[in-house]
Amino acid sequence: MEIVRVIEEAHEGEVTSIAFNRFRKEIFTSADGDKVVKVWDCRSGQLIRTQQHKGMVTSLLFSNTARLLFSGSIDNTVGIWTDKGVNLQMMAIGGGPVFSLAWDDRRRFLIVGGQAIINVFRLDLAEARKTSQQQRSVASGLKDGNNLSEAPHILKRVYPPLKGPDLCHVDVVNCMAITDTGKLVTGGFDNSLCMYEFDKLDKPREAFQRIRKCHTAAIVSMAYDTNTNCILTGSIDGSMKVWSIEGRLLDKFENINDQPVCVAYVAPTNCYWASGRFGRLNAFDPRAPANITPFVKEANGLDRHNITHLYSPPDTELLFGATKNKQLVIWQYNPQGAYRSFTSHSDWVEALAVVKLSINGQPSEELFTAGADGMVLRWLQDTEQNCNIYQCVEDIKMHEKNIHAMVYSEDLECLITGGEDCMIQLYYLNQVVPTYNDVPLPTCFKDHEGRVSGLALLSNFMLASASFDGSIRVWDLTTMKNVSALLDAHDSPIQVRLGG
Repeated sequence: MEIVRVIEEAHEGEVTSIAFNRFRKEIFTSADGDKVVKVWDCRSGQLIRTQQHKGMVTSLLFSNTARLLFSGSIDNTVGIWTDKGVNLQMMAIGGGPVFSLAWDDRRRFLIVGGQAIINVFRLDLAEARKTSQQQRSVASGLKDGNNLSEAPHILKRVYPPLKGPDLCHVDVVNCMAITDTGKLVTGGFDNSLCMYEFDKLDKPREAFQRIRKCHTAAIVSMAYDTNTNCILTGSIDGSMKVWSIEGRLLDKFENINDQPVCVAYVAPTNCYWASGRFGRLNAFDPRAPANITPFVKEANGLDRHNITHLYSPPDTELLFGATKNKQLVIWQYNPQGAYRSFTSHSDWVEALAVVKLSINGQPSEELFTAGADGMVLRWLQDTEQNCNIYQCVEDIKMHEKNIHAMVYSEDLECLITGGEDCMIQLYYLNQVVPTYNDVPLPTCFKDHEGRVSGLALLSNFMLASASFDGSIRVWDLTTMKNVSALLDAHDSPIQVRLGG
């Protein structure tokens, strides 16, 4: 993930709801205490238009199949808008303020969450298109607009309202998700999860399941992991939890924030994202499960903003974050970006070698890094966490100054480095120095008079080296002797690093 854009001063208050039109690349936002929906160009960050509500806008949802925006408000209405910002209807829902919205693509259901109530509507797409056509006719002066207020509702009620405490939460229904298997999952201020099977909603008691005490405080955020078919929940209690669609707790990440936790799932990254302490974005690998934030924060810009709200649009590579400073931050998955970052060197990392070994008959892979601090670090994969994290298990002082080149001889099981100190050093991984005529061989070459800038392994245990002294030398690694030297290979220091 990389930050591709930051929109400053998105609203006068903190952004509390975000939606996205992936076809027009437009972002919809609403803020705490605000009665408008703002529409932004995702590519340029420019404000395109504003759309007005009578009451504070509490929730936004864009259906990419219907090409319609739905906006819920504290005034008990759901606004229905075309993707060009034309208001088709402001429909009174009944049951008090609207706090959350969800869309079932297969059934064209709009689910509306309120104060201990859930309403299920079916979108009449034909009626929406008819109303849109009438709106265009009125705008062009071809038709009188007086009768538009009497037009049939675009949203048709499918089932009687689901009310608490028997069939719903007993407090605000604050977040919702719809699974690929046809379940509606809702989170509420009553700390519980409610689950509904769409195919059984004509018999609501059979369709309904409640899981109590899911968190120790209100559930304020929810996301759906499409890969593992799991539900993520974030709570005021500072934790994120992972649930099966049967309501079983799978994993929990506690004390990640002292503020409400907002959560998101970005499919291309196969990671969970959540607001952590001081609002810093945290990343979690579900395979371990583990908090991998220390290994991805630098490449992903996780420390730069104080996040208060997250949203990742389905079927995209995007993640939107609203900040305490009223910014809108846009992250996008970059498949060419850094996957993990490991920091243990005290200076530049100058060289890297991948060593493949066999330990007890099992293939193993180790990393060796050489730095400007004169150190070679040995890294092993943490197999227990199972999330591609490497740990530094050994540090080896190879040179007094910068290491500029490194190669690995598989036949000799030996690391070879060249440095600023004009020396070439050998380090045998098995800690056994070979002998010649029963005498241990030296483990360094000292013939260069300038920094060693390049190394390359040749056939028959030969090593080539290039130096700032303008020379190229060839060494026999079985005898540790210089067998050839081209002293004036260049008139200037050789800076091209040889391959090995």
